[in-house]
Amino acid sequence: MNPPPSSATTLAGLVSPRRDWIVAGIALAVGTCAFVFIFHAECASAVNVWSNSYAYNHCFLVLPVAAYLAWDRRAAATATGLRPEPWIALLALPAAAAWFTADRLGIMEARQLTAMALFQILVLALLGWRSWRALSAPLLYLFFLVPFGEFFVPSMQNLVVHFSTTGLEFLGVPVYTSGTVIEIPEGAFQVEDVCAGLRFLTAMAAFGVPYVCLAYRSPLRRAVFFAVFLAAAILGNCFRVLGTLLIAHFTANVQLVEADHTLWGWAFYLLVGAIVAVIGMVFRQERNFPVRTDAPVSRSTAGASAVALSVIVLLATAPRVAANYLDQFGKETAAAAQITPPALAGCETVSAPTPAPTAADEDKPSAGISGSVTYRCDGDLFVLTLTRFPPRISARALFSLLHAAETPPDAAIIRQPGTITVGNGPQAALWRVTESEKDGVYAIIATALWIDGHPAAAGMTARVNQALNGVLPSPVSPVIAVVAHPRQQAPNAGWAAIERFLANTKPISQLVDELLSARSVR
Repeated sequence: MNPPPSSATTLAGLVSPRRDWIVAGIALAVGTCAFVFIFHAECASAVNVWSNSYAYNHCFLVLPVAAYLAWDRRAAATATGLRPEPWIALLALPAAAAWFTADRLGIMEARQLTAMALFQILVLALLGWRSWRALSAPLLYLFFLVPFGEFFVPSMQNLVVHFSTTGLEFLGVPVYTSGTVIEIPEGAFQVEDVCAGLRFLTAMAAFGVPYVCLAYRSPLRRAVFFAVFLAAAILGNCFRVLGTLLIAHFTANVQLVEADHTLWGWAFYLLVGAIVAVIGMVFRQERNFPVRTDAPVSRSTAGASAVALSVIVLLATAPRVAANYLDQFGKETAAAAQITPPALAGCETVSAPTPAPTAADEDKPSAGISGSVTYRCDGDLFVLTLTRFPPRISARALFSLLHAAETPPDAAIIRQPGTITVGNGPQAALWRVTESEKDGVYAIIATALWIDGHPAAAGMTARVNQALNGVLPSPVSPVIAVVAHPRQQAPNAGWAAIERFLANTKPISQLVDELLSARSVR
């Protein structure tokens, strides 16, 4: 009688035949190439964010780290039998529907997350549940390729401001807080987006996952220490900002703090990460645990792999084709419109050219029909631009144009967008006012959106309404109104001036109705 097989296994004892692993590798390679082609816009957007955002530079290391985690689990993976399951490919149906919904709503992060979910379903269908589970750590780690989490920034800014204010008050330092600006006797400091700690949080999360996977076997320990990494990132950033303010207070050298706070901030981050890692190693677990080997698999997997690959690629392609088809209804050649500028109290119309809002490359064909008028009010110039877009323009393109209109290209936002409501009732216009600076020149821009002929906030409800316009039989064109107060050298005076101007813009709702019925002029 032969002795029972050892509980440990090596690469030399593949449970599935080598040819099946070759087939699985080819199917995965073909599926990966197909996904990159189908979701090229999502991939390009992610790489662009990795390159241009300090919060996501670490994403370039995700693939090498995932490859190492996969190599570390090679014994467990080869000890499982490959069992492609074509029926699992049907899970791609709700994921594809979720991608289509995200595309119509114009939410790139959701598109990227659902595309990654489709890729996970592809791997699961080609390898089977046992093999996917053995490689679940590196596969799920691929979700860190998605630059996700920007919506946390306002909450993290508020946490930093409250924490720093409380700490300064506790230490007896005079402090006054207004929004995201913290004032101490030595000067005023603004907690900007980059100071919110998102880049430290994302980097610590990306480092914490492989750390807990390599250091622990217990799911509980992994969850606890991953939570410790996240808490250390959030609290560490709060202490970093508080420490910056204290250094400025006790040294009375604001210029030195402004010049070096980024450098010492990264040093502080590295110190916090190292301390957490050292503490975590005290509780590490032995990793030489036995690997359970499946029974040998003899059936061929080529047919099942081909069916699973074909079904998933087809289900992933269908919503992309449908989205491209609907986008064709949202394109219109740019033109001008004849509109009658309304009379505004204390203002006169003057002749002055104005550039139209810019947009992302993929949305440039949806230029719309535009009309402009320039007002002079108490010596200040205000340029009002109304742009009517095709009724079935996608929410993605519409909101890309709206965000592009809020700030000049390459300008830095120096004040978070504020909201000003003009009018009462359902026809009250909701203006988002943004103050930016470029090369020492301030610009204050207010934007408002009309959907279905009614003012709309730039939120999820507006995205849903515009997405529905793409399928309704008689949709109404959306309209974007932009008021620019150019060449302002004094930001505070400019903000007050645009508030006074917007208070007189109640007739713009009637102007929007006129634009919706106006004919284009070429």
